[in-house]
Amino acid sequence: MEPILKIWYDSLKEGKILGLKCKRCGTVQFPPVPVCGECSGMETEWVEMSGKGTMYSVGYSPFGIPPFVDDPVVIGYATMDEGMLFSATLTGAKKKDMEKLMEKTPLPVTLGIQKMDEDVYFPCLKLGENSEESSGK
Repeated sequence: MEPILKIWYDSLKEGKILGLKCKRCGTVQFPPVPVCGECSGMETEWVEMSGKGTMYSVGYSPFGIPPFVDDPVVIGYATMDEGMLFSATLTGAKKKDMEKLMEKTPLPVTLGIQKMDEDVYFPCLKLGENSEESSGK
């Protein structure tokens, strides 16, 4: 695994959601990539994400998240407060909820951490702005 991804996945295990901030222009890359998508700068530093964002749309995966989740999942599409677009599992949402969710968008969301396997954690989206709920596992 690339060192940058190892740091990121290890931080998720520890309950922290990190992005990489470009030292040249200040853009935050999340999930982290070594080259800034805005200015192509390569000098970055780790920053903890605010966890707050706004969801504008939802999608559906009937296949779940192979190989971790076989059940269908609803995906939220959000703009995080740091500026990037992000999509992830929308926890607690079901396919039958999608129409009502779309009627209510834009909706506030927070980043959470979802345990996928014994050693695998992924970011997820949760409805609402309660950062205490969203920052833990």
